[in-house]
Amino acid sequence: SGHFSFSSSQVLREVPYDPQCLMLLFGEEPLMAARLFTHGWDVYTPSRGLLFHLWERDYRRTFFEMKQLYDELLPRTLRRKFWLLGAGPPPPASEHQEGWPLPGGATAGGDHASEDPFGLGTARTLQEYEQFADL
Repeated sequence: SGHFSFSSSQVLREVPYDPQCLMLLFGEEPLMAARLFTHGWDVYTPSRGLLFHLWERDYRRTFFEMKQLYDELLPRTLRRKFWLLGAGPPPPASEHQEGWPLPGGATAGGDHASEDPFGLGTARTLQEYEQFADL
C-alpha cells in the first residue's frame, strides 16, 4: 500500500507525486516505484506482511462516489500510466499538461517521459527496474 512508504522528504522534491494521475487507486504504487527507481532511489519491500489497513469505506466518502468525475479522469490517468510504463502510446496532445508547479518554483514541461518531471527518471532505465523487481 502507498501508506507503507517511508523516506526522506527529499523524495518529494526529486520525484513529486504526478498531478496528472488523478483517480488512480490500483496501480499507484507500481508506477511510483518505477518512477523512484528510475530517478535513482532504491525501493525495498518487506518479504512478509507487516501491516494492514482497513479496506472498509462505509465510514467515509470515497472518490468512487463521484462517478462522473471518476469516469472522466480515470481513462486519462490510465493512458498516462501505461505510456510512462512503456505499455501504451503517448496521451493525445489535448491531454498534455504544461506549467505544473514544482518544488522550488520551477514549472513542468517536456514531451517525453524522461523529460517530464512527473515521469520516469534518467538515473536508471525502466528495463533495469523490471529486472530488479523480477517482472
